[in-house]
Amino acid sequence: MTLNLKKRVTVITYVLSLSGLAIVSSIVEILNISTDSSVPFILFRLLFLMLSVVLIAFNIQNVKLINSIDGLLFVAFVLMYTLRILLDTVFFTTPLRLPSYNYILFAYGVCFIPFIAFRFSQIKLFKREIVIALLVILLIASVFVLISVLDKIQSQEFRNGRLSNDKFSPIFLGHLGASLFVMSLYCFFSKLIDGNIYVKLVSILGIVVGMIVVIMAASRGPILSLIIVAAVYMFYYSSKKFFIYLFCVFAFGFIFSGEIFSFIDVSGSSAVRRLERMFDGEDESGSIRLDEWDGAIDQFVDSPLIGNSLEEQKYHFYPHNIYLEGFMSTGVIGGMPFIGLLLMAMYRAFKHIQYSSEYTWVALLFIQYAIASFFSGAIYSNGPYWYFMASVFSIGLPTRLVDSRIIFKRRLLKMYSRF
Repeated sequence: MTLNLKKRVTVITYVLSLSGLAIVSSIVEILNISTDSSVPFILFRLLFLMLSVVLIAFNIQNVKLINSIDGLLFVAFVLMYTLRILLDTVFFTTPLRLPSYNYILFAYGVCFIPFIAFRFSQIKLFKREIVIALLVILLIASVFVLISVLDKIQSQEFRNGRLSNDKFSPIFLGHLGASLFVMSLYCFFSKLIDGNIYVKLVSILGIVVGMIVVIMAASRGPILSLIIVAAVYMFYYSSKKFFIYLFCVFAFGFIFSGEIFSFIDVSGSSAVRRLERMFDGEDESGSIRLDEWDGAIDQFVDSPLIGNSLEEQKYHFYPHNIYLEGFMSTGVIGGMPFIGLLLMAMYRAFKHIQYSSEYTWVALLFIQYAIASFFSGAIYSNGPYWYFMASVFSIGLPTRLVDSRIIFKRRLLKMYSRF
């Protein structure tokens, strides 16, 4: 009974981590609930936090942060970031964009407490259930999003040619589509789901719907992260079947390229135009973002030890790069543990992809959000980045890599004993 309950809570928590807010947003839009009402979103975040706490309680015997390097780095950063929040909201009157209490509530309620829940979740016991549930619910959430903005598509009322609604930005919705695409790509080729024709069919549909959402959202961060993640997966996945399917996809895209670009143009999506402006250096939003990065660097230089502020002070916004933000807000003392966590998680993620482990999907999703965090998001609200970083640490190193290291050490000891 306890194991079944733990499985349900784990699966539901993983599913809601990526698709929950999109489903709530779509329901609010479809039911015409007042856009001024934040009650549905507050209730959802409370539910997600409660699930995270329950997950921690289920695995309390394993929750030992200071017994691992990643746990120590996490604690070090959280302490410095908490100090920064207190300095900016309690001890000093630093001008901030949001009410003071929002920063501590978001940091702990959206990121830090769920990080602990995901870090010590028993994902290995329920990996197949989580993968299938994520695939199906991401697909449903993406379809809900498309339905909820169908009237805007028909009336050409895109916000600058980008799919969005009054609650969520094109960036958020673009990553929803990118995550669906990544999960669908993994499930289509995964040996974990091998032989299930229904999952294969859902995966094909997910690839199509995910790509449509990404194109309609027309946000560069999700597009670039999706391209890089797909390229990484293609580089390491050497299956002959994979390249046959890949050739078919490119052939299909080439044959129907005219229809595809016509669809993008007719739909009103500005994806192509935004990418063209980015490469031509004519993108105004990109220039503003570079100014924010410069401001973040200047603020770090002004106070390199403990940081300067939660937000970049010229635009009074987060700098749309959480790695710069880490140094800007917590200085070297907090920034180094933060980057240390990133590097450790990246190493493990790439090893899982290299060895084609059963947790490649975790690695791919983490890389997607890690790349996206170079262009958007804030430390205190970038939930998926924290969740899947924690998941990468939870699954450990690939079994084949660990076994090869053990064999190598035994060989060294054997050689040493001869002398």
